[in-house]
Amino acid sequence: IVILPGGPFDPFGLDVMKCTKKLRIKSVMCVLNWDFFSNKGLLRAKPDIVCVLGQQMYEMVVGTHRTSREKVKIIGVPQYEIYRKKISMSDARKHLGLPEDKKLWLFAGIGEPYDEMSILTEIDRLIGTELPSDIRVLYRPYPKKHTARKNERDFKEYKFKNIVLDPENANIAKKAGGTPIDYYANLFYSVDAVISPFSTMTLEAVFCGKPCLAIGFSDDLHEWKLEYALVQDHVQPLLGWKSLLLCVDKSSFRNSLRALVKISDSPPIENRIKEEPGYIIHTDNSSYSKRLFDVISEVRSKP
Repeated sequence: IVILPGGPFDPFGLDVMKCTKKLRIKSVMCVLNWDFFSNKGLLRAKPDIVCVLGQQMYEMVVGTHRTSREKVKIIGVPQYEIYRKKISMSDARKHLGLPEDKKLWLFAGIGEPYDEMSILTEIDRLIGTELPSDIRVLYRPYPKKHTARKNERDFKEYKFKNIVLDPENANIAKKAGGTPIDYYANLFYSVDAVISPFSTMTLEAVFCGKPCLAIGFSDDLHEWKLEYALVQDHVQPLLGWKSLLLCVDKSSFRNSLRALVKISDSPPIENRIKEEPGYIIHTDNSSYSKRLFDVISEVRSKP
């Protein structure tokens, strides 16, 4: 049996699936990306079993991609396993060296050409006037921002008063080799809310029980329009979530920020929030590895 991850734009994986068919070797593909079947991937060479994140992706595979129901298994995704064990906000902040006497918001950037700095400038200006003065924003830029971004200077040149880089990006001496998986859990459990132009971290934040403000309006600089994200199949379910505030008009952004303050100051709503991503990300009492093992065992037992 051959097990391979379903990553976007993976010519090697496609070759592997074609080879397994010719050699009559069984194959299991484990999809890892939330938007894989929405705007990244096609099953050009179908494996024996496709393991998907949740019910939403299951419906995409058997519907749009016309795969038989027997060949699709819902097992979740491995990188979300780290979030199942809740970390107290105090312990998470101590681990990352973050202040415990502030309200912390995470701004998760995207890779597309988009003017995030003007939004950060607006937030920085409002903190202490229309927003509480004890708010601090952690900015986590997308690792590989699009090179077509216009008029974006180095972060330090903006002289923000209330916005800092998140701990990993602020540490210029960080080790190479990618972000440790437990770092994300500490980051999400340390913040009170998340703001993002529909980064995947929006889904992760809600999965951790954090309210989000999703930015759905375009800037005035780039041809790429953020409204495109709103019509993507994988994004559609989020638009009805109570835990996600959606701002599609730049003129109402200040009101959306005030609403985010209100929802993050509300009595604990974490359990209700964490129920909403269940349609997209499957979890149960067993581990991802156990669910995958059961699928592999089932595939091997069949002639």
